[in-house]
Amino acid sequence: MAEVMARFPGRIRGRGSDEAGFTARVAVLLSKLICGDPLTRGRAAIRLGYLQRMGSLTPEEGISFGKSRVVEARVCFGFSQHISLLAHVLFDIPGHDKSDLTRLFRSNVVAKTLSGLVSPDPITEIVGATRARSDGSRAFELTSDEALKLFDLILVWQPVPSQ
Repeated sequence: MAEVMARFPGRIRGRGSDEAGFTARVAVLLSKLICGDPLTRGRAAIRLGYLQRMGSLTPEEGISFGKSRVVEARVCFGFSQHISLLAHVLFDIPGHDKSDLTRLFRSNVVAKTLSGLVSPDPITEIVGATRARSDGSRAFELTSDEALKLFDLILVWQPVPSQ
């Protein structure tokens, strides 16, 4: 394994030897996440999410990342379609109020799914957010009423015929 890792560029090994350069690149990604166009924000979020999962972000960088994602969710008045990270990843990013994020998810994804036509995208988000982690915990839990209503909607769901 060490031989394989030695063949890859240093970017896979975490922060690398140029700490100041890495910190500057993370700062640029964070600024793009806050004030970039939708495509730029999405790309920056994917890169920062990868660095977060690798454990390459400092606690302060992780907190900044988390706060900026929740701000974007509030500004866009949507959840899954405006945040380029899956729900289970978003719930694991530090730096935001978990109860606030849970409230946003419940009102913008779960409530809209339960009140309208069922489609695969919000169901994917709900399944991702409610999946069991390796320790058995869950980032988000549906209430009994929400789970039953979602189950009923899925049972009567008919795909829209193509024209």
